[in-house]
Amino acid sequence: MALPGLPSALVAEFAGYPVAGLPFFSPETVTTDHGSVYRNHHLVEVERKLGCNVHPARALRPPDKHAVERAFGAIRTLLFEHLPGCTGVDAADRGAAPEGEEVLTPEEMEHLVATWIVGIWQRRHLGEYASAWDVGGSHSPNTLFAASFEQTGLGLRLPQPDLYYELLPSHPISVLRERGVKIRGLWYYGDALEPYLNERSARGGKFKGRWCVHREPRDRRTVFFQDPLTHDWHELRWTGLPRSARFPRSATGGSRNCWPRHARQTCGPARMPNCCPCCWRSSPPGSRSAAGRRPPPAPSASTTPGTRPRPGPQPRTVQLPRPLSRR
Repeated sequence: MALPGLPSALVAEFAGYPVAGLPFFSPETVTTDHGSVYRNHHLVEVERKLGCNVHPARALRPPDKHAVERAFGAIRTLLFEHLPGCTGVDAADRGAAPEGEEVLTPEEMEHLVATWIVGIWQRRHLGEYASAWDVGGSHSPNTLFAASFEQTGLGLRLPQPDLYYELLPSHPISVLRERGVKIRGLWYYGDALEPYLNERSARGGKFKGRWCVHREPRDRRTVFFQDPLTHDWHELRWTGLPRSARFPRSATGGSRNCWPRHARQTCGPARMPNCCPCCWRSSPPGSRSAAGRRPPPAPSASTTPGTRPRPGPQPRTVQLPRPLSRR
């Protein structure tokens, strides 16, 4: 990939190697809240690899991250309050019936917020802000961003080819078995594991003696293993995936759409080989269906003449008290 408007070959020629993604700015300090999404091990490891300093904010001190809080407040008052279905921050801001209004999908909401940031927020006049070097000037986020480039220069960081694999979530594995490695209930195997089967890793530090396998959360078909001698990254394929089958990359693909359609019937490889994992397992006669229930037994044809079948348990009826009328 390359900068917008520049071909990837030009950026690769400038860097000397095929870059892993878009050139980006490496922040020096990241101020985070105390939420679990900001303090998890994976995010802290990503910030460490990028060379960022993690600065946790003090509890119950919004001024420590005033820039973020002000941006959230501006998005809420300038954009969200004008959208249908907005519930507000409390009961006073809630509309009459926001549940019955039009809603937006996550994709439409993401596109709307991105368009609003680029077209309105970045070009909005900052009336409450006055810089020390231009007190009487009129500035927007775009002009301040350009002024910072004039003072410090444009220092984009070109990512290394292996940065993509290093930033993926890692899973420590004690021993590489002949079956492969098990990541979140799925087994993966590749030819790169053969020299290290049934051996302990020479890694030290936090995961001493363990092998680290990295996974892509949006694609469970493969995981990635780094050779400790050559430091090359190798792809380990899911052993349950047939060689000729095509499986959707993420849960937003065909597997999520086809599951409700085939959930009430027994799937088989001859019926839908490339649809979803449930379609690759054929169910033997009399086994449970995809919905997890056995078919009800057929009624017996040999019944005694003049007798009625015994009725089953009847549902219990509960009489609710009548509500009191206000006077």
